[in-house]
Amino acid sequence: MTGRWIALAGLGVAVLLTIAWFFLLYQPAVDEQAALEVETQALLGQQQQLRNQISMLENIRAREDEINDALARLDAFIPVGTAQPEILTQIDAAAQAAGVEILTWTFGEPTPVLDAPATGEPTLVLGELILTMTVEGGYFQAVDFFRRLEFEVPRAILVETVAVAEGEGGFPVLATTWSGRTFALVPPPPALPGAEGSVPVAPATPPATPLPAPTGTPVPETPAAGSGVPLETTEGVQ
Repeated sequence: MTGRWIALAGLGVAVLLTIAWFFLLYQPAVDEQAALEVETQALLGQQQQLRNQISMLENIRAREDEINDALARLDAFIPVGTAQPEILTQIDAAAQAAGVEILTWTFGEPTPVLDAPATGEPTLVLGELILTMTVEGGYFQAVDFFRRLEFEVPRAILVETVAVAEGEGGFPVLATTWSGRTFALVPPPPALPGAEGSVPVAPATPPATPLPAPTGTPVPETPAAGSGVPLETTEGVQ
């Protein structure tokens, strides 16, 4: 009987030691290994993200000249500020190359474009200016002028309406009046007083005043008279 009890006691001690080893040594080691595996996977994921970012930065560095050229074109396409003298100089160069004469032009005040994307500058929003102009010349010269307006003038211009009337010298000289919009990055208009968080409201647009013409471009006081003959509207002109 004594030997049997000794055997049972030894078996009990062995079971207790096994349970203690499992809970005190084996299970914590398994849990720690699992935690290390999870952490390793997270680190591997971060490593891959860093590799992707490094690859993107290396690609940007390799395309630095291309990106700088694109940014320069964008700055010319939609400049900061209205830059009216600059765009008038560009349009006048296109008119002279096409063989037409600018008679009159007017600019409206800049107003914010509704639902325009963010500009990346907290103090600037995308604004549009209404531009109206009358040029005089032959039909083919006028067509060439609009072609040059689209492909040679770097500023963004959207031509919306075009109308043709007989010029002061009579046919075949034509007075072509067109209107459209150009764009620029401008400061946002002030919000209404006392309305915190309200949507900014653009100030009333005063009547546009004709700007001085470039050197060598005579500007009569009034555009050529005559009844407008609708011409096919040109849209999307740069």
